[in-house]
Amino acid sequence: MQRYTVLISIVRLMGVLAITAMLLSVNAPATTATPASTGYTVYIPLTTRPGPPWLERLNAYRSQAGVPPVYEDLNLSARCLLHAVYMAVNNELTFDQDPTKPNFNPLGQQCVESIPGSDLRRGHIWRLQNGTAVETQSIDFWMMSLPLARVRLLYPYLEKVGFGFVAGVESPLRNTAAIEVTTGINQTNETYGGLPFPVKYPVGGQVDVPATAYPITVFWKRSDPAPNITTIELKVNGVNKVFSQSSLPAPYTGVVITPTEPFPAGAQVQVTISGTHNGNPVNETWTFSTAP
Repeated sequence: MQRYTVLISIVRLMGVLAITAMLLSVNAPATTATPASTGYTVYIPLTTRPGPPWLERLNAYRSQAGVPPVYEDLNLSARCLLHAVYMAVNNELTFDQDPTKPNFNPLGQQCVESIPGSDLRRGHIWRLQNGTAVETQSIDFWMMSLPLARVRLLYPYLEKVGFGFVAGVESPLRNTAAIEVTTGINQTNETYGGLPFPVKYPVGGQVDVPATAYPITVFWKRSDPAPNITTIELKVNGVNKVFSQSSLPAPYTGVVITPTEPFPAGAQVQVTISGTHNGNPVNETWTFSTAP
């Protein structure tokens, strides 16, 4: 029998009963196998704006990119929590749950299941081994290391998300997280439009970009045709730099520019792209700086 410490925000007491009922099912292993782990601290995010640290961090990134904030959907979070627990108990980074393994739960599987007719999943997963993690680390990882995850987290018509996080307390330490970023897209608003595109990240004037080979993303509305980018220029402190270029997978449309070497600390980076999109010219130039 797994033991969990549940940290619940009192300001959302009305949501406790529903999620607690789902969490109780986590404590009953699906098989007679006994996991090697003996305990986890499970954080159940139960607040909306400004919300728990992970949501504050996500909305800070969205504000920086000039897109509206998102709020938490408690039902989606309950499912993502179940999947995070499954990964922690079984010490796996996986999108798919095995019905024969402890803590299998079909509701948890829904957090990051495949999207019908698409190569994408409903969300993203994260794990940190051999250390004690905090929930914001997963948001930072998705923003820094996975351009597709970043684009989905920053998508302007995303209005609600689900998030589950488990912090391990034993050796090997197991920290896991899952986020759902598909169900909460307002497709009606997306159809009628109104929000500005393209969305660029890092943004012009940003001064806290990590001094790494930090990917640069530029993207448009999902239903738009893919852009025809004919020219890209990347300068660091006025010197042209080599980069790789890739496109986002459907239904997302945009370009990912990844430098082949890390940006130096305290550097000024200028990006220029030109081409066409949906019959309109694209001419974008912006500058940001890496952290000192």
